[in-house]
Amino acid sequence: MNYRPSDKQIGSFKNCFSPFCYCIGPTGPIGPIGPTGATGPTGATGPTGATGPTGVIGPTGPTGPTGPTGATGAIGPTGATGPTGVIGPTGATGPTGATGPTGATGPTGATGPTGVIGPTGATGPTGSTGPTGATGPTGATGPLELLSTVDPAPQPSVANQSLTLGNNVLISGNIISHTNGSSDIVISESGIYLVLFHATVGVLNATIPAVVALFLTVNGAINNMGAARHIFASSSEVATVSFHATVSVTTVPTTLTVLVENSGFIFSDVEITVLRLGEAT
Repeated sequence: MNYRPSDKQIGSFKNCFSPFCYCIGPTGPIGPIGPTGATGPTGATGPTGATGPTGVIGPTGPTGPTGPTGATGAIGPTGATGPTGVIGPTGATGPTGATGPTGATGPTGATGPTGVIGPTGATGPTGSTGPTGATGPTGATGPLELLSTVDPAPQPSVANQSLTLGNNVLISGNIISHTNGSSDIVISESGIYLVLFHATVGVLNATIPAVVALFLTVNGAINNMGAARHIFASSSEVATVSFHATVSVTTVPTTLTVLVENSGFIFSDVEITVLRLGEAT
């Protein structure tokens, strides 16, 4: 093995004369490089050096195929409302939608001014008569209407004939009238009337026992409310017969008489009074 001292060694030995020392001559030419020795084992990896500066960005390579769509991300918060855009032209009117339900009735508006009165319409048909109203208070009493007659003279009875009523002794008003010596009392105004009758009767030639009956008539019809009857057990017997009756007069004139059903009797002191009580209802 050839040994070549370094320059530093050569400097150290240049003045050495020891038998164990030698002087170095000038450096000879470099010999040819020997063959490369076998590669030694790889040493331990040294620490990573500092990152070098970023190189210049190369040209963009061709776009690769689109990858599959990823899952939709969560919706982000709504952004602030942008300014209102310019109103576009009105579009064509669409078809009318179905009518919605009627809304609640709003409050009644204030009454508007009265309009001009229109012409009177044609008269409608007469409606049905309403119910009768309550009876009003009784009016003031009018003048008394009354007539009384008396015939004290005896008069024989004739079957189914009226008694003569003699002379008028009291008259008030002018709607009840009687002619002296007549059998008729005439009423000339509708209303409710009270009739009072009284007479004395005896047997003239009737067969005992004898029955006498007399009735009030109204326009020739017997009014059973005005009736009197007596049975005689003796020809010398004298009786008093009387009745009172109310009469509703609805047609005028109305004629009142006192009818005797039987003959054979004698009447005297025949008295009759007719008094108007009020309106007929």
